Amino acid sequence: MQLSNLMFALVAVGASLGLAAPSPEKGSTETTQWTCPNGWSVCGECNGTSCKIAASNWDCEVGSCVGDGGGDGAICGNHPGGKIICPGSG
Repeated sequence: MQLSNLMFALVAVGASLGLAAPSPEKGSTETTQWTCPNGWSVCGECNGTSCKIAASNWDCEVGSCVGDGGGDGAICGNHPGGKIICPGSG
Protein backbone atom coordinates (compact mmCIF):
# COMPACT_ATOMS: atom_id res chain seq x y z
CA MET A 1 0.00 0.00 0.00
CA GLN A 2 2.81 2.39 0.84
CA LEU A 3 4.43 1.77 -2.56
CA SER A 4 1.23 2.69 -4.41
CA ASN A 5 0.89 5.90 -2.34
CA LEU A 6 4.49 6.81 -3.15
CA MET A 7 3.95 6.16 -6.87
CA PHE A 8 0.76 8.26 -6.85
CA ALA A 9 2.62 11.14 -5.16
CA LEU A 10 5.47 11.00 -7.69
CA VAL A 11 3.07 11.00 -10.64
CA ALA A 12 1.08 13.90 -9.16
CA VAL A 13 4.22 15.98 -8.58
CA GLY A 14 5.50 15.25 -12.10
CA ALA A 15 2.18 16.23 -13.65
CA SER A 16 1.99 19.47 -11.69
CA LEU A 17 5.50 20.45 -12.81
CA GLY A 18 4.51 19.87 -16.42
CA LEU A 19 1.41 22.01 -16.06
CA ALA A 20 3.36 24.84 -14.43
CA ALA A 21 5.78 25.17 -17.37
CA PRO A 22 5.42 28.47 -19.25
CA SER A 23 3.82 28.31 -22.66
CA PRO A 24 5.30 29.99 -25.74
CA GLU A 25 4.05 33.44 -26.70
CA LYS A 26 1.03 33.61 -28.94
CA GLY A 27 2.06 33.43 -32.59
CA SER A 28 5.58 32.25 -31.74
CA THR A 29 6.96 29.41 -33.83
CA GLU A 30 9.79 28.70 -31.41
CA THR A 31 9.43 27.79 -27.76
CA THR A 32 12.86 29.17 -26.90
CA GLN A 33 14.68 31.99 -28.61
CA TRP A 34 18.36 32.64 -27.94
CA THR A 35 19.73 36.01 -28.86
CA CYS A 36 23.37 37.00 -28.81
CA PRO A 37 24.52 40.50 -27.87
CA ASN A 38 26.21 42.91 -30.29
CA GLY A 39 24.51 41.39 -33.33
CA TRP A 40 26.66 38.27 -33.13
CA SER A 41 25.33 35.27 -35.00
CA VAL A 42 26.94 32.82 -32.57
CA CYS A 43 27.86 33.35 -28.95
CA GLY A 44 29.37 31.40 -26.12
CA GLU A 45 31.16 31.89 -22.82
CA CYS A 46 34.78 32.44 -21.91
CA ASN A 47 36.32 29.23 -20.64
CA GLY A 48 39.84 29.84 -19.40
CA THR A 49 41.64 31.63 -22.24
CA SER A 50 39.25 30.57 -25.02
CA CYS A 51 35.64 31.11 -26.11
CA LYS A 52 33.51 27.98 -25.64
CA ILE A 53 30.82 27.77 -28.31
CA ALA A 54 28.66 24.64 -28.55
CA ALA A 55 31.10 22.45 -26.56
CA SER A 56 34.10 23.55 -28.66
CA ASN A 57 36.82 25.93 -27.46
CA TRP A 58 37.86 28.62 -29.97
CA ASP A 59 40.89 30.92 -29.66
CA CYS A 60 40.05 34.59 -29.19
CA GLU A 61 41.00 36.55 -32.33
CA VAL A 62 39.92 39.95 -31.01
CA GLY A 63 40.20 40.77 -27.30
CA SER A 64 40.84 38.17 -24.63
CA CYS A 65 39.02 35.99 -22.13
CA VAL A 66 41.39 37.17 -19.40
CA GLY A 67 41.90 40.63 -17.94
CA ASP A 68 39.36 43.43 -17.55
CA GLY A 69 35.93 42.38 -18.83
CA GLY A 70 36.95 38.76 -19.39
CA GLY A 71 36.91 35.77 -17.07
CA ASP A 72 35.07 32.47 -17.02
CA GLY A 73 31.43 32.92 -18.02
CA ALA A 74 31.88 36.25 -19.84
CA ILE A 75 30.00 36.36 -23.16
CA CYS A 76 32.05 36.02 -26.36
CA GLY A 77 31.08 35.33 -29.98
CA ASN A 78 31.36 36.41 -33.59
CA HIS A 79 29.58 38.23 -36.39
CA PRO A 80 28.60 36.21 -39.47
CA GLY A 81 31.82 35.05 -41.12
CA GLY A 82 33.90 37.12 -38.70
CA LYS A 83 36.54 36.60 -36.05
CA ILE A 84 35.94 35.27 -32.55
CA ILE A 85 35.51 38.35 -30.33
CA CYS A 86 36.25 38.13 -26.60
CA PRO A 87 35.43 40.86 -24.08
CA GLY A 88 38.66 41.16 -22.11
CA SER A 89 41.58 43.45 -22.70
CA GLY A 90 44.29 41.08 -21.41
